[in-house]
Amino acid sequence: MMELMIVLAIIGILAMIVMPSYTDYVKKSRRADAHAALTKMMLDQEKFRTNNPNYTTTIGSGGLNWGTGDITRTYYTIAITAADASSFTATATATGAQVSDAEGGTSCSTLTIAVTAGGDTRTPAACW
Repeated sequence: MMELMIVLAIIGILAMIVMPSYTDYVKKSRRADAHAALTKMMLDQEKFRTNNPNYTTTIGSGGLNWGTGDITRTYYTIAITAADASSFTATATATGAQVSDAEGGTSCSTLTIAVTAGGDTRTPAACW
């Protein structure tokens, strides 16, 4: 009986050590989905801009023609917050459990990509 108690104690200690690392790993993998969506948006905005005088703020029909599944992901909501003839800003805002995602003390609950004059800025930098 004593050996069983020792084994259970060891398993409990290992679980307490491993669980936070696993949770962080899961959040990072979910964040990769937001990175992919924002990168896809950047490419789709460039395609749109080749045929129009401005970038678009419309994600759905008449703009980038994304479906609902592209805009509202499982753990992020994708939006275009600003657009004009030479720049646009897109965000991925975390939802649910992903809101507590952080990297090195920096919150990753809102990821932003801003494109201006052909260059892009991705913030917060620690989350990319």
